Amino acid sequence: MSFYNLLFASNEFNLIADQIFISNENDKIIAQGNVKIFASKKILSAKKIIYNNSSSLVQVYGPIEIIDDNKIKITADYSLVSKDLKKIISRGVKALFENKFKITSEKIKYTSRDKTQFTNSMGTSCKICSKDNSPPLWNIKSELIVHNQENRTLLFKNALLEIGGIPVFYTPYLKTPEPGIKRASGFLTPSIISSEIYGYGIKQPYFIVLNNNSDLTVSLFKTNQKILFETEYRSKLKNEDVNIKSTIEPNISNKTINGYIKFKGEKKYPKNFNLLYDFTLFDKKKSLISYDHEIRDYISNYLVINKFENNKKSTFETFYFQSLRTPVGVEPIIFPNYQEKNISNVFGNNTILSNRFGVLNLFDKNKRYTRIDHTAEIRYSSDHKSGFIYENLGKISNYFYDIRDETNIRSNYLEIKPLISTTISYPLIRFKNSKDKEFLIPKIQLNYSPYKKSESKSNQDSIEVGFDRTSLFSINRFSGEDIQEKGLWLNSGIKYEKKSVNGKNYGTELGQIFRFNNVNQFSETTSLNGKNSDFLISSFFHYKNFFSLKNTSVITNNLKFRKSETSLNLNREKNKISSSLIYEANNNDDNRNLTEFSISLLSKINENWKSNFDMRHDISNNQAISASTGLTFENECVDFSINFSKRFASSEKLPEDTRIELSFDLGGFGKRNSSSSSCSMM
Repeated sequence: MSFYNLLFASNEFNLIADQIFISNENDKIIAQGNVKIFASKKILSAKKIIYNNSSSLVQVYGPIEIIDDNKIKITADYSLVSKDLKKIISRGVKALFENKFKITSEKIKYTSRDKTQFTNSMGTSCKICSKDNSPPLWNIKSELIVHNQENRTLLFKNALLEIGGIPVFYTPYLKTPEPGIKRASGFLTPSIISSEIYGYGIKQPYFIVLNNNSDLTVSLFKTNQKILFETEYRSKLKNEDVNIKSTIEPNISNKTINGYIKFKGEKKYPKNFNLLYDFTLFDKKKSLISYDHEIRDYISNYLVINKFENNKKSTFETFYFQSLRTPVGVEPIIFPNYQEKNISNVFGNNTILSNRFGVLNLFDKNKRYTRIDHTAEIRYSSDHKSGFIYENLGKISNYFYDIRDETNIRSNYLEIKPLISTTISYPLIRFKNSKDKEFLIPKIQLNYSPYKKSESKSNQDSIEVGFDRTSLFSINRFSGEDIQEKGLWLNSGIKYEKKSVNGKNYGTELGQIFRFNNVNQFSETTSLNGKNSDFLISSFFHYKNFFSLKNTSVITNNLKFRKSETSLNLNREKNKISSSLIYEANNNDDNRNLTEFSISLLSKINENWKSNFDMRHDISNNQAISASTGLTFENECVDFSINFSKRFASSEKLPEDTRIELSFDLGGFGKRNSSSSSCSMM
């Protein structure tokens, strides 16, 4: 019989085959050779089918392949199929999901359009070696697996988890999202944690999809010392982002509840309004340190409202800083704080007019400090045809202080702090071979602010002083508003940089500050004391994405290092190294030097194994600060990691903590699908 194609259409399905035989009575159809049946959003491919009008089922002979609209591929040896493909009973079944999770089963049955039953099944995402019949790294054996296509879940009944063929866990009922679903409700991978603060135990998160834009993660952290409940709510809309995190620790013996809740988000309103907020509520300050596991002295709570117009930005802010020290330190409140910036053409198109008004309150035991300040500023720049670039600034700040000490003595006074500044730079650019570029940019900045000895009666926020690349051309190197640099002084610097097409980029920058009248605002231990500051030298070298070396140093006039920070980064295909070395002379009150070294290593041992190592060490005191190391195994069907971390005590506020964390992800139920594969046992 010659080869031919024929399309047979009925009310139930469409049939295509290389050869189709029809009986004289039209009650039986036999199709063979590249047979395909199309019905109910499914495609069935087979070697041979027998269709009988007197029967409600179609006999299908394998090899059989069924693909549904969810891209789930099912193969079988033999099937009985309803004419609309809504009911299928098959034997010798293998089902392959989109992310390579597979189910082998004795029998499959479509109970409805949306539900499929697998009887006496085994599920795994590991590669199965047929050459030695060795078991996969892991598999789940189940009496019955029900796949619900409507809500995209898998239900396991009488499920047994095996690792390397060894039974390790049994559950009569297990419901999980369909493998490959990026976002679905269900249990996430648990973590086993051992900590000196928490004790040892297991942390089990459960992920809940609320809708297309929001979700909730609820975690139970049970240890031998305590029980913690953690939650995280996330919502992302077109005009709003919300994140709410909390930790609750019930204390049954004391009938109390410890913990915290943190709100953070952003919302956009009509007429170009924007709202940002971040605040934390907690009952015990020492608890927050343990739960949040961060090294810090305070938390920052804020509410910010922005309004954007064509040439104007207005900002309303309020801040509340909560101390985490024991005993409680100063807790500043900034309310209100209003500032606006307006682009004007007063001196050309590059003119910026700024206004700021703020109120600062400090409460420390019986003391009270209030500062009301207002600052008006004008800033404009211009490019001269000769190549010079001019930047000019003028501002005036008014400060009113109201102070009440422990003896209830009250004082108040007014300070006015004007300042003018002009900056001149002359960028020079040279091209080599029409490709390589060289930049040479000399720059000076002249500043003046009148000085009176009676000023600066109070200093609450200007204790710290900074001198680095970012502050070289600053008009005030004090950290706050209480103190403004005074007198007449010149910031100067020159910068050189070369960019090559071969990926080699390097450069250096040299700067120094000259004071025409020294008003002794800075202590002798700083780099800014005297008429001439220390030298600031900054250099870097980059080679493609492979190598990076940076150094910033502050050197005294007699050529001694006062401060130096060096960072090194290496990025190879299998190894990444990041390190830094920091040195500060006379850093502490007792004039001791500070030297700190840190290093981070990430190494790819082979296709499946990775290692990481991080360390911070105080060389000057020969004391470790923190250290961590870990191993990670990844293949097509499992992620496994073990991490060890040690935080060494630096104060009574931050106790020493040693933590061991063990976690794993089963491929197909985890967060990703690796491209590497292995079919041998670990």
